[in-house]
Amino acid sequence: GNTGWSVVTEVTKANVKRLPALQTDRQGASIEWTLDVRGVIWLIVTYMQSYAGFAALNLECASGCSCKLHAHQASADVDDVAANVPAAVLAAAAAGRNIINATNEKTKTSEPQWRILDLGNQTDKCVIRATTASPGKFKLMLLSLIRVGGVNGAMS
Repeated sequence: GNTGWSVVTEVTKANVKRLPALQTDRQGASIEWTLDVRGVIWLIVTYMQSYAGFAALNLECASGCSCKLHAHQASADVDDVAANVPAAVLAAAAAGRNIINATNEKTKTSEPQWRILDLGNQTDKCVIRATTASPGKFKLMLLSLIRVGGVNGAMS
């Protein structure tokens, strides 16, 4: 299902079209995908990060699979940008939730970033849900599935 997300192609002040993205500016907006993740070991989320006003996102594997931010990605930039994240969102991250924060006050531009999640218990009906966990805009650009073996586990 989809509550509060839409495909947006922004245009800059110089009249340059940006790449389209799934976008929301509403806290609590949620979108789900049901995917066949048999043989998939990583889910990669590409999103836009900015220096101000972007939201945090909670990404969860709701059923049919499990997912966890890759060990080297779990706090890749969250520790540096915690100042703008509500305490409840930081607590969710500390409790093991897959929180992606799209604001980094140290950057002076908006730029794409990515996060890797390890997938487990892969089935043909994995429900992946993304929900904004704080106020602000979130631009979700791409979900990528990395399959190392075939659907039945055979190497391909």
